Amino acid sequence: VVPAIVKPQSLGSEVPAKLPARPAAPAFDQPSRAVRPQPFYLINFRILVGASLAKVNPQGIANVYVYRGADAPVKWRGLATDGFIAITLKPHVLLR
Repeated sequence: VVPAIVKPQSLGSEVPAKLPARPAAPAFDQPSRAVRPQPFYLINFRILVGASLAKVNPQGIANVYVYRGADAPVKWRGLATDGFIAITLKPHVLLR
C-alpha cells in the first residue's frame, strides 16, 4: 500500500485586510476652570521673579509693596495690568 500524498492548496495563510482605524470618540467638554491672572514679583525693583519665591528667605525681607494698575511706578506700569509685588531685601541679604 502506497501512502497518499496530499499537496497543500496554498503556500501560506490568507491575511485579512486591515480595517481603517476607528475615529477617536469625541471628548466630553468639561467646564473649563477660570484662569486668574497672577501678579509678577520684583526683588529690589530689578530682578523679575516667577511665582515661586522659595529662594527668598522671609527673614531677609525689609519691605513688601503691592501695586495694582495706576499706582505702579512708571517703569513697570505697562506690565502692571494684573498688579505686581515688589519685595525689598535687607542690605546684607543676597538672592541665591
